[in-house]
Amino acid sequence: MRFAVFRKAVAVIYEKPAFTKQSERGTVSAIADEGLYGMTCQVLGREDGWAHILMFYGYAGYVREENLYFMTEAGLRDYLGRELAVVEAGFADVLSLPAVQGVCQMILPAGALVERISGQPEVDGYTKVRLLTDCWQSQEARTGGRQSGGQPGEGRFDLVGYIRTQHLGKKRFGEDFLWREAEPVVVAQETASARSREAQGGAAGFSLAAVLDRFYDGSEGRFREELAAQARRYMGVQYRWGGKSPQGIDCSGLVCMAYMKSGILIYRDASIVDGFPVRRISREDALAERLKKGDLLYFPGHIAMYIGEGRYIHSTARTGSGGVVINSLREGVADYRADLRECLYAAGGVR
Repeated sequence: MRFAVFRKAVAVIYEKPAFTKQSERGTVSAIADEGLYGMTCQVLGREDGWAHILMFYGYAGYVREENLYFMTEAGLRDYLGRELAVVEAGFADVLSLPAVQGVCQMILPAGALVERISGQPEVDGYTKVRLLTDCWQSQEARTGGRQSGGQPGEGRFDLVGYIRTQHLGKKRFGEDFLWREAEPVVVAQETASARSREAQGGAAGFSLAAVLDRFYDGSEGRFREELAAQARRYMGVQYRWGGKSPQGIDCSGLVCMAYMKSGILIYRDASIVDGFPVRRISREDALAERLKKGDLLYFPGHIAMYIGEGRYIHSTARTGSGGVVINSLREGVADYRADLRECLYAAGGVR
């Protein structure tokens, strides 16, 4: 088993080792997902410049090798043991100096991971961070020193920079699927909704109480407010099939990222799948609004997050309202969508 970390700000993950595929509409994109800077994956195989990967949240696909840093399990565990932070701003500049005049070395999107350099004090509202480079595992890299010469893949220097502290948040999620030998968890788009209608969901051993105790002082209310707040951070972002960054995001990308940044890994597609912590709630309970903030609403090929008072946030490609918007389940309300209420078939939640 080999591992990798994403080295590009946003890297496309494809359904197969090809950029396009054929459909009834003709040639379309084969995009399935996106990997963000600092995220991790298993490498299931490599061929012709493509890597077959399993993301740390259980979703599989293919990515071009130049988007990844490859490493051993020991190297990956070392990386994950560092002080990693999550980018919370839509986009955050990594500057060469703790000042707006610094040279921009990289622009990271919300959800990307970056290493805080331990023991370094905040400077004028900036946090010092270390970026991934080919030599990041070396002793020189760990101490901030430089290397001269070297061959490609060995690395030549250790790149550090500064990000505004206000743009960084706590990394709350783990890497549940990195160490599993099981087959990749993938449900084809055309069968996802049908499978969701039957699935009960729920991961064996999942404990919401453990998440609450670790990150929210035991308060489920705080957790659910965080879920809604994380989803709202993407308000107005354009719809992008397979996207999960502020450059563009799809319906399942939105709820997946909101849950991930709040501390729970859920399934990446618009479906309820066994082995993940979302448990099915009946359509009747959903329409009666017997739901909690942060619960999920399931439609054929679409997913949304309930945020209270009959309202839900979602990323929609509907003409005239494309992107991340808020709509209502209640008839007579200005943002009511009858088409979605009519085809709602279930809800889901972590309990």
